[in-house]
Amino acid sequence: MSHYYFDIKDGHRLVDPSGLNFKDDDDAIAKAKGIARAAN
Repeated sequence: MSHYYFDIKDGHRLVDPSGLNFKDDDDAIAKAKGIARAAN
């Protein structure tokens, strides 16, 4: 399992201090896409 951090920069920088564990890159990418959609 790998650990991923999702820092967001959209005018202001939000740093993810703890990150999340995912079984692979595909799962982490899916989460990142969900975060990006929610931010819009």
